[in-house]
Amino acid sequence: MKGSTPALLCLALAPLALAACSSEPQVKAENASFAEVSNQMAESGLAEEARIAPGRWQISSTVSDVKLEGVPEQVAAQVKTAMQQTVKVEYCVTPEEAAKPSGELFTGKSGNNCSYDRFALGNGRIDAVLRCADPRGGGVVTRINGRYSPEAYQVKTAVEARSEANGKTEVMTLATEAVGTRIGECKGAAAPAQGNSQGK
Repeated sequence: MKGSTPALLCLALAPLALAACSSEPQVKAENASFAEVSNQMAESGLAEEARIAPGRWQISSTVSDVKLEGVPEQVAAQVKTAMQQTVKVEYCVTPEEAAKPSGELFTGKSGNNCSYDRFALGNGRIDAVLRCADPRGGGVVTRINGRYSPEAYQVKTAVEARSEANGKTEVMTLATEAVGTRIGECKGAAAPAQGNSQGK
């Protein structure tokens, strides 16, 4: 599947935003818009009181258990082979990035068509279900669960993507696990470095 490795890299880097909210205050919401959750986080002080630690991070993201429905078996096999892999990178988080974490870094979405079925964040844990609708039909449901601190995290994500067009429904589900650890100070530019991937 062309372009799968950049997509996996995004999955590997996205949980860095979680550690930005590690503190005693908590945020809990149900059936809330992207903006409502962002506002609650700002009001609670989570985003201000603790942030991810700037520096060099070592990140590993594994995609597994890829399943496809509504597509030819040959295509499904090719997609599974391309996506089921592990991406390992080292990434430099600048002080500026650490000081201004954003929801977009975490979700990869602007929030216009997304809402949270539930969202709970605080005391080193994240538990959320994010639902994003596609105006053309279908959408994506992302379930997130994990632990985090300013210098480490472990996050598991289950994704279900549904596409509906011309009376045909296609569904892809996959599971990911991302593990990140701050390993020291930045060396050089604040860009992904020493990245590699390996098939499962």
